[in-house]
Amino acid sequence: MVVSKMQESNLALLMGSSPMTNILDHFIEHIGFDYTQKDVAKHAGLNRLTVKKYVKRLAELGVIKPNRKIAKATLYTLDTKNKTVKQLISLELAMIESTAPQKETLLEIKARA
Repeated sequence: MVVSKMQESNLALLMGSSPMTNILDHFIEHIGFDYTQKDVAKHAGLNRLTVKKYVKRLAELGVIKPNRKIAKATLYTLDTKNKTVKQLISLELAMIESTAPQKETLLEIKARA
């Protein structure tokens, strides 16, 4: 199986690529959805045991929380009420805004014409 190299996220650009960053990035990109540890491992390109370790730590910190259970699997979601999570989301939005191509205003377009 060939895995293509994914584009580095804003969070990874700022904090460096690590399992924790990849997992956080996954949950931030998919706000409102819940995932099993197996799903997170697949989407973040990580080993399931690595994900298990970091999911436990993120849950202890209150960054993610168990949302529901399906059979034996627990699904986790980002805890958007957590103060740290709110700051991470704000940081991600600010980084997106600062790296997005600048839009030309109508006045600039008319000035060139």
